Amino acid sequence: MRARLRLLRRRVAAAWSSRRWARRRRVTVAVVTYALLGIAFVLGVLWILDIGPEWEPWVNSLTLLAGVTGLVVERQNAETERRSEVVASVVFELQQNRAIVERRLAGLRTGGERALSVSPRLALSAVDAALASGVLSRAPDSALVEKLHRWRERVQGYNWRRDLTEFELMLIKYQDGDDVGSNLSSLANERLYLLRLRTLLDQLHSALPQV
Repeated sequence: MRARLRLLRRRVAAAWSSRRWARRRRVTVAVVTYALLGIAFVLGVLWILDIGPEWEPWVNSLTLLAGVTGLVVERQNAETERRSEVVASVVFELQQNRAIVERRLAGLRTGGERALSVSPRLALSAVDAALASGVLSRAPDSALVEKLHRWRERVQGYNWRRDLTEFELMLIKYQDGDDVGSNLSSLANERLYLLRLRTLLDQLHSALPQV
């Protein structure tokens, strides 16, 4: 019996925190709040006009209950707004990173000076802020959080590789003169790494919630 109750409680908690019911939950609580305020207002008018029985206890109780549900609505709205801002910043940062990846891939395909030029590093500030803020702590966001952690590790690895590659390029340039890229194997591996990053970007784009 206890095992069934625990299983039922887990299912109810999962359904309550799911994205499918999140908007309905907010709307339901808001409707209940405004309905309670409307009923309290009508009963208050009837009480003032001395129509019907003593409505004062009902008015006070309904007003207090509406205040409690109003606090829930305010908290949910603030959480939703914060979540939307965080997700929007992550989406913008991923778009900027995609542009950097595409430009770098085009430079590697072209070869020559473009392949050996200094390229911008991929940004991680919005992803770090999203992971540290706790707005993605819902149960349905576990897969997204896992993808964001994997993306963070890959980006840190790529930026570290770019630092080493450009340092190696500088050394080879001063040592070998014009024959810079002939002995540089890291450039050949960079394209494969960037293709994997682009695939992970596509996965993140499909996993991020709509705002």
